[in-house]
Amino acid sequence: MTSYTFRDIYFINSYSFSNKTLIKVSGIPIGKETKSLALLSGLQKVIAFYRSMGYLDFKIIDYKVTKRGSFHYLYVYVYEGTRKIIKEFFIEPDTFNFLLKFLRKKFPTYYSEDFLLDFEEKIYSYFTENGFYFFNYDRLVERNFDTLKIVYKLKPGKKVRVSEIKIDGLSPKTRKKIVLDAIELKEGDYLLLDKLYLSIKNLYSMGIIRSLDYRVVPNFDSTEVEIHFNLKEEKIRALRSGYGYSSDGFSQLKLELEHLNIFNNAQKLALLTRSHFNSKIFLRWELSLRYQDPNFVIKKNILELLPFYYFDKFEDVIRFGFESRYMIKRGAWIFETNLIWQNVRYILKLRELFYLNGIGFSYTQDKRDNILDTKEGYRIYQY
Repeated sequence: MTSYTFRDIYFINSYSFSNKTLIKVSGIPIGKETKSLALLSGLQKVIAFYRSMGYLDFKIIDYKVTKRGSFHYLYVYVYEGTRKIIKEFFIEPDTFNFLLKFLRKKFPTYYSEDFLLDFEEKIYSYFTENGFYFFNYDRLVERNFDTLKIVYKLKPGKKVRVSEIKIDGLSPKTRKKIVLDAIELKEGDYLLLDKLYLSIKNLYSMGIIRSLDYRVVPNFDSTEVEIHFNLKEEKIRALRSGYGYSSDGFSQLKLELEHLNIFNNAQKLALLTRSHFNSKIFLRWELSLRYQDPNFVIKKNILELLPFYYFDKFEDVIRFGFESRYMIKRGAWIFETNLIWQNVRYILKLRELFYLNGIGFSYTQDKRDNILDTKEGYRIYQY
């Protein structure tokens, strides 16, 4: 396969965009080896870019590669044509003309593929979020010299209800109820696409599902569907270990033993130990036990407990105590309270102190997938 190392690329007869812009669009690297297939792929990207910007007659007439010394030069001869203008925009049937509110431009306007794709995404979301799961459309483009008429023919179909939800692939120990609780759709509900996607996010956020796929099976007239979830669970027990050695002659050892579904209701229990030692002295040791319940008492009430023990001969200190966290998630909002208590002792000085390290409350707006980790999001209030 032929390869090139381009020193520069020139687009001949390109007046609307700079050479620098088109090189970036093509993705063809300067100063690095490029295979002939990558060259052709880059030229196709330029064609797609021009046409997405309304130059529907754009084409590459020819290209030539010349070599000077160890470098190549690429000359691309193009025909831009004129940028097309959308003069008229229609929706059929006209009973859906209210969807024109999603348009952000007034006509006539220059053709832009991004503009049309944005409009299509909005109308698709509108229908699928209102129960029209099998919504579809056709886009027709009628050309009259340099002006265009765009016609969207909408096919909303009928609203679809969920007749049954089937779960396959669960181990005998995992309760089906926790999976059904994570699924936002219930039997008899309208099938809303955003709720279906949210259900998938909830299932993954449980931490016990490795992968899943689903099928939507319609009845004879597509007014009711069955949803089939096929799940593959994570390994329930996990053992993780790590070892390191530092230049001061000490070794570090980490060991973690975790159970992802200890009471068959997605509760997690993990034992974690870290140590810092050499052949003469055990300098530092830490032990903690983390328990996490994602559905404490009721759905999406999250309880986390973390008793811990730590001693450090270098710092002359022993600490032990516990941390606790309780969260309630409702929609995109999380209410959280936490409590940290510890007892601190000096090993040699025989002094003992008690600390209520903190008690806090916070509101958080969090639109991410995992409800068990709230490090990101919009923090509204906390103390």
